[in-house]
Amino acid sequence: LDTLLCIVAAFGLFVIFVAKYASLLRLYVRFVYALLVLRSLGLLYVVITIASFRNDYMNFCKTNYYSNNVDESKLIRGCNISYISLLLGFIFLCIFVIITTIYFAMVINAYAERRQAKEEGVYVSSTVLEIAGSKPES
Repeated sequence: LDTLLCIVAAFGLFVIFVAKYASLLRLYVRFVYALLVLRSLGLLYVVITIASFRNDYMNFCKTNYYSNNVDESKLIRGCNISYISLLLGFIFLCIFVIITTIYFAMVINAYAERRQAKEEGVYVSSTVLEIAGSKPES
């Protein structure tokens, strides 16, 4: 998946800096969306895998990270805390990566739309802000 990411990133750099055609930008946006889906599925697989191997993690934790003279309840509590921390860390990391990827896909899509409008000769103005209660200028 990382190799595919590098290839798509190289194609994106080529399109943005060399070709600058809206049709190639649209193709690049489709590649980014496909990568977003693949990345999301991969991250979901990692989270499900970690969640499904809870018992194995607990056994590994009990035998490797704590000494033998620790109380059993403290041992189980410590392993539970470390497992939950690991799982939550991966979940938050996955959510951050997915949101960041969605954001960049939206930015690229907006750039592609603006580029296509420019190629077609349509004027694209910047964003107009309307303040509640204000009167539009005539």
